[in-house]
Amino acid sequence: MQIFKPFLLTTIFFDVAVFWWVIPGSPEGHAGNQAETKNQPKSHQNPAVPQLTGKLDPQHYFVANSTIWQLINGVFLGAMIETRRNPADTHSPSSRITIKNLNSNSILYEKDLDGSPNFLYVRNLIPDLEPELIVDLGVAASSSNQFQIFAVNPSTAQLILNESYTRDATLIDIDGEAVDVLITTGEAQTAQFKTTLYRFEGDQYRSAGVVPF
Repeated sequence: MQIFKPFLLTTIFFDVAVFWWVIPGSPEGHAGNQAETKNQPKSHQNPAVPQLTGKLDPQHYFVANSTIWQLINGVFLGAMIETRRNPADTHSPSSRITIKNLNSNSILYEKDLDGSPNFLYVRNLIPDLEPELIVDLGVAASSSNQFQIFAVNPSTAQLILNESYTRDATLIDIDGEAVDVLITTGEAQTAQFKTTLYRFEGDQYRSAGVVPF
């Protein structure tokens, strides 16, 4: 029996020590809990990103392209193009572009389109620290496409370039400032094409010269 006494005394001492540490009102126990809470990492929850939802009849239309981006001031903007599920469908319009302020749920720009989207994305093109919206559309019943650039802020969406092309539309950074645009168009049957350089001046892109392709 004596052989177990050291073990029992050690166990009793440990139990009493643990109880004294966590007992309510104990200064040491309270300080220990405070330190543990203070050192716990705080969870930072990012605000939920607003979503874009189509407005046209979902039986006949779907969101073919969309993008959401955030401005420096935290405002979320979004753009989408809804287009017909079946190109042979007679419902009008063929497509519709909508640009919105997602924080206020206000529509900044909306227009029906005669065609379907090739692509839609944002990129910083001019030295204003905010990205521009770039849209490329395939025009219905035509061999041409439409290339558009929008300058978008929380209250307006301004179309700063709107040009058709038959061969190519290219963004090119020549001088490290505003990105320029090369639009190549012409007749495929005669293989006679010309390329126009568009440069950003003032508040929109303007033609700065034409050369044979």
